[in-house]
Amino acid sequence: MELAEELKKVLLAGIGAAAYTAEKSKAVIDAFVEKGALTVEQGKVMNEELKRNLKQAGQSQTHPAAGKGSASPTPQQVEQALSHMTAQQRAAIKQKIEQMENSADG
Repeated sequence: MELAEELKKVLLAGIGAAAYTAEKSKAVIDAFVEKGALTVEQGKVMNEELKRNLKQAGQSQTHPAAGKGSASPTPQQVEQALSHMTAQQRAAIKQKIEQMENSADG
């Protein structure tokens, strides 16, 4: 009967180990889900902020003199608008100017 008792102990130890592993893995998975959820939330906030910044930059590019009572922006207004743009936005403006110059020359 000692063999049966020892077998029973080994079986119960195996079941206990499996249950313990399941509990710990659930805790780890929950931690990853929580971190992932935070990352998703941070991504949403950053996405909204980026949309707002792009919208503001787009408005300043399409209507730089809006609300200033002038039909076209002054050189100072253009310079000020350019100083608030990113390098990528300035490159896009430069490309557009080059396209306009090429179409005027052609």
